[in-house]
Amino acid sequence: MTGLDDVLACLDVDPAMLRELGEIASELDGAREDERSQSLLERFRTLSGLSIPLREFQGIYGGMEHQEWVQERIATSRLSSSLTLSDEDALELIRRQLNAEGSEAEMGLALAALARAVHPKISDLIFWPDVWFGAAYDESIHREMTPEQILREAKIPKRPLPPSS
Repeated sequence: MTGLDDVLACLDVDPAMLRELGEIASELDGAREDERSQSLLERFRTLSGLSIPLREFQGIYGGMEHQEWVQERIATSRLSSSLTLSDEDALELIRRQLNAEGSEAEMGLALAALARAVHPKISDLIFWPDVWFGAAYDESIHREMTPEQILREAKIPKRPLPPSS
């Protein structure tokens, strides 16, 4: 899989199936471990091909729409582990993140694609550059980076992963 078009094609999900999976996700969000939730979870797994534990459905409400969450999960699962992006495509995805362009599913997919093709912690560079550079967040020294600077920094060879927050 290469290129922006291939990445965005991962978002194509049958609308009727997406609606049904969104409804199931909505019912599972806040559900307890019981016979009904297990039945719903099995239906979700059968339709989507994804093996998502019940706990991951908890708290979707308020964070994003259930259909968007499902679409992002399906799209991200379709990304190839050998995904490659040209610098031009990577820069476009970084620009979209910086400008908050696209649906929540598109934004989540873009971050997942950048993490696979460029650097696993690129979201830190985009959203929390001070974390990336090892500084505590301080508004006065917060780094505003261009997409080109972000990509260049992420591609520095053998850069150790910053500690997880």
